[in-house]
Amino acid sequence: MGKYIYGKAHHNKFPLKKKVFECFAKYMEEMTRVNSSTFSDHRINNLFVDLRNEICSLIDEIYQEIKVELKHNVKIESSLRKRVFGLQDGVTGKNCQICGESRAVNMCHIIPREEGGADLEENLIPLCPNHHYLFDQARLTKEEFGKIILSDKNPDAIEYFEKIHKKRHENFWSCGPSTDVSLT
Repeated sequence: MGKYIYGKAHHNKFPLKKKVFECFAKYMEEMTRVNSSTFSDHRINNLFVDLRNEICSLIDEIYQEIKVELKHNVKIESSLRKRVFGLQDGVTGKNCQICGESRAVNMCHIIPREEGGADLEENLIPLCPNHHYLFDQARLTKEEFGKIILSDKNPDAIEYFEKIHKKRHENFWSCGPSTDVSLT
């Protein structure tokens, strides 16, 4: 097993998130000591927990933004990830942009989640499971790649698509997919 079970970025940001948790725990303890009636109200406690979690989410976003910039030399501002209702795997009413499949469609991230990509429609494209896998593995043919439409996508997603995904797929095209199948 590797040195970093959850990845180097997670390993690096963990101490910061731990400090946030410790800071909030200390503050909540002090507030309880000073005025116990205030913190007996669970709504106030929940607000502090939500605030703490939001700060940890911001730390995640900052690290993901830095990771993309360092790894790919591309500066793309990330937004806080939010789940959009109806954009999970198996979504209905959408067709794969490459083959038109509509029975089983995944919402594929243009900017991957682990690199700061948001779970918003402006960063997602509908692909069937086969084309989703080929897209993620940079194994789409030039013709398949050309069918992907990004006209309604976020400018950062379009830039990532053009600078990162296209380059990865072009490397695959230059090697030439093995289409020579012999049955002898």
